[in-house]
Amino acid sequence: MSLSVLALCIFHRGGSTGYADVTSSFGGWGTAKGLTGPLATSALTALWLCRKRLRTMGAIAFLLCITGLMMTYQRTGQVAVVIAALWLLFWYVLFGKLSRDSIWVVQPAIFIVLAVIFAFTVVGTEGFEKRWEDIHDSEKAGSGRAGFWGTASNVYAELDLDLQLTGVGFTRVLETIEKERGARIHTHSDWFDNLLMFGALGMTSWIILNFAMVKTICSGALHSTEFAIGMAVFLVFLTESFFTGQMFGPHVMMFYIMVITGLALTSNSSGNLYCQKPILSPQNKIEHWSGIQCNG
Repeated sequence: MSLSVLALCIFHRGGSTGYADVTSSFGGWGTAKGLTGPLATSALTALWLCRKRLRTMGAIAFLLCITGLMMTYQRTGQVAVVIAALWLLFWYVLFGKLSRDSIWVVQPAIFIVLAVIFAFTVVGTEGFEKRWEDIHDSEKAGSGRAGFWGTASNVYAELDLDLQLTGVGFTRVLETIEKERGARIHTHSDWFDNLLMFGALGMTSWIILNFAMVKTICSGALHSTEFAIGMAVFLVFLTESFFTGQMFGPHVMMFYIMVITGLALTSNSSGNLYCQKPILSPQNKIEHWSGIQCNG
């Protein structure tokens, strides 16, 4: 993904889209909506996979993914990786001393700075400045997202009770946003989309899904690096989900879920190595059993 984004950015061929006078690259994809989340997740996962061996390869993969993400000029992705890096630094302060191979979690912050410097060196800062110049305008900020969310909230509040429970459906959301904001588009937030499209029942299901993801991440030890990366991936998902929407891309949703599940399984598998029950003789069964400590 990242290589296609960088290649099309460098050679200025197909797959590039204008963002308010900014030419960005989406590689072989038609939008960056389902691209930057997987790129950020891939970057974090690459560092974790190569934390003990092939660290140079992991660093290169991380830098490629983050640089490709920068070249999409998608602001939500940029915010997501910064939040993930800050979380890893916070985790390291709390639990770093409890994990022998935890020092590598500070690398994302360093590599993000290097990727930003590289991007600024290659394409300059003008494009990034243009992408962020509307941040102070509440109506235009985020390509008008705040307006979409306000419209969704107001429309939901005026619905009858039965529609507040079940929602109005996808088509009516598009029609509502088009009528109120002049663009036939969804709210660009999974949370507001769920609220208006599927009502309170849909919102409840969405909250349960998010809770299940956090529960899966927390199934391992809090001081494990699998927990650290798993939560970083969830924060990327949460940021992308709230600010741009991910649920209409099943392949993107599966990307997050598979990575989080894989990390949890790895963490639990590692922990279980220390929790094997010993073979006890009848004579000393009670003594041995009372002395067993599970370090998982």
